[in-house]
Amino acid sequence: MKKSLTILFVITAFTCTSYAQDTWIRKSDIGYNTINDYEPNRRTNATGFSIGSNGYVGTGIDDDFTYKKDFWEYNPATKTWSQKADFGGSARDGAVGFNIGAKGYIGTGKDADSCYNDFWEFDPTTNTWTQRADFGGSSRGGAVGFNIADKGYIGTGLEDSLSHTNDFWEYDPVSDSWTQKADFGGSARAEAVGFSITDKGYVGTGRDSLSSYNDFWEYNPVADTWIQKADFAGTPRYEAFGLSIAGKGYIGTGYDGTYRRDFWEYNPATDTWMAKANIPEHDRKGAVTFSIAGKGYAGTGWEGAFVLRDFFEYDPAVNLWTGIEELGVTVRNDAVGFSIGDKGYIGTGFSFYLFLKDFWEYDPANDSWTQKADFGGAARSGAVGFSIGEKGYLGTGQDGLYSYDDLWEYDPAINNWTQKADFGGSFREDAVGFSIGDKGYLGLGWSEDAGASIRDFWEYNPVVDTWTQKADFEGANRGRAIGFGIANKGYVGLGENSSGPYPLLDFWEYDPSTDIWTQKADFEGAERKEPVAFSIANKGYVGTGSFVWEYYDFWEYDPATDDWKKKEDFGGDGRFWAVGFSIGDKGYIGAGQGSTIYNDFWEYTPEFGVDISESETENLPIALFPNPSDGNLTIEFTLLSSQQLQFEVFDVFGRKVYKRTEENIIGTITRHLDLSHLPSGTYFLKVMHGEMIETTKLLIE
Repeated sequence: MKKSLTILFVITAFTCTSYAQDTWIRKSDIGYNTINDYEPNRRTNATGFSIGSNGYVGTGIDDDFTYKKDFWEYNPATKTWSQKADFGGSARDGAVGFNIGAKGYIGTGKDADSCYNDFWEFDPTTNTWTQRADFGGSSRGGAVGFNIADKGYIGTGLEDSLSHTNDFWEYDPVSDSWTQKADFGGSARAEAVGFSITDKGYVGTGRDSLSSYNDFWEYNPVADTWIQKADFAGTPRYEAFGLSIAGKGYIGTGYDGTYRRDFWEYNPATDTWMAKANIPEHDRKGAVTFSIAGKGYAGTGWEGAFVLRDFFEYDPAVNLWTGIEELGVTVRNDAVGFSIGDKGYIGTGFSFYLFLKDFWEYDPANDSWTQKADFGGAARSGAVGFSIGEKGYLGTGQDGLYSYDDLWEYDPAINNWTQKADFGGSFREDAVGFSIGDKGYLGLGWSEDAGASIRDFWEYNPVVDTWTQKADFEGANRGRAIGFGIANKGYVGLGENSSGPYPLLDFWEYDPSTDIWTQKADFEGAERKEPVAFSIANKGYVGTGSFVWEYYDFWEYDPATDDWKKKEDFGGDGRFWAVGFSIGDKGYIGAGQGSTIYNDFWEYTPEFGVDISESETENLPIALFPNPSDGNLTIEFTLLSSQQLQFEVFDVFGRKVYKRTEENIIGTITRHLDLSHLPSGTYFLKVMHGEMIETTKLLIE
């Protein structure tokens, strides 16, 4: 029998490497087709479920403590929301929702005056709600619910009498009836998490009037029994969210005395928990969630200061950030980082009123740090670092009393620092520096002489140990900006201007062959100062920084198209004055300052050359099998018009490793691709036929 999978983006289950894990991507906010935090429609304690290829969210309570009954459908193929018929019952929050087959169900919940036990069925084909038999237990809010095969289940919660309960009920849609089952195995509670994985149900976390919980239980509907499983690995909490994807369970966010955004995966085969990528942007409780075709979706909730309406897609197959060995021994901010060959280096900086001059080497081969000879100049922060060939260079900066213009060369072969010609410009701090080919470049920053931000720009030639002034940076004066080199060009942008406006979003390209600056597309993230940046191959990467608050978003710049793409958020906490560099095909960010001063360190693996997550894909359904494979693949699809057909395969670094073109192809197409010559790993197949494009992830084992 033919095996096929027809989707917009193919989701494959595969064993992750040390760098391939999970990813959250922001989508259109609940109820709107553009991301705009200032529109209405925020909510917390809503309910959601999926039916087929669409997700549904409704009910909840908003900023004004108004209970809601509106109901929305999310289409992941078009990434849009459509308003559907209002929920048939009264407005409420804390209700339960799940699907059984092609119908959705919502019941129980509460408003300001009372709890409910009514139960309603939604038919997406007619966009209508029909009241069904009332829930068999008492009226309640904060219950859990899920489906197993063709039955639904509701249990636990807080009753009208303010009593917590652990009763558990099964709903049969054929007979429209409820049957009481074995009580939940844990203690009575409300605001717990419930979901199903294949033929079992799972309930955990929650609270009663005295305690929060992290116990976790499995329900077997055939035996009508509960078995306690490994405790949820996060802190005891309530108002978390839970869902299941492809045989795994997930619990995240919630409240444990602090609003949380951590996210954990449960493997029922091994009864173990694993920390996964945090949900981005906001700690929260009371979020809503559902899953569709191998991906999870979550959003809204209560952040502590305001109600949210954001919405994210979770892919368990792709994570680009990996937490690795912490930096040396000392937390720090405003340090310097660069790479030489296959090693990375970090040094200087500031740590709790102490300026530093220690210097550390990172070896990614064994994920270890080794302390090297201290930096040759005075202890400082706000310096600049770059590498040229097999040497590193560090200079400028400040120590709280003085700014510097010295420059020092580091030779890793002999672990030694040598002072070189002083920087050609004025004493300064928080400048930008990078290398292009066999030259170094340093400029902008905060000038001790001028007492303000400046924009002069200088080239360093290590062969003759001299500085030459080049064309001033064309944008506004600034410090705390970013700079990096890609191929034979340099790039500078963001930062803040001492006289305003600040911070800045503009972005500029420098061509050393003509000594000309050209303005490029503005950075598309929020305005900020003190971000971090590096380049990998032919792309630039910018993230973190601060202005209104500390950021942890992360962006990719493509000079070939002059555009920015939002990538997976930095894996650590939001921060500024972090340090970053690249080694080969990986990027690294660590240290910096946010709610504290950090010494954590993270590795970034570029996803791929083609932006799969937001690819402008038209409807060209593809069946690809087997996937994973040994490199021998079969592709099936139908073409309605005769045009050129082209296959391209890219590796995770965007390198094209296969191409095949055919002319005047029409009808149902079956093609065999022999990619067995390629090394094991993740690849991306791009199929182009006229104006139609589909990009599909594949794994070669």
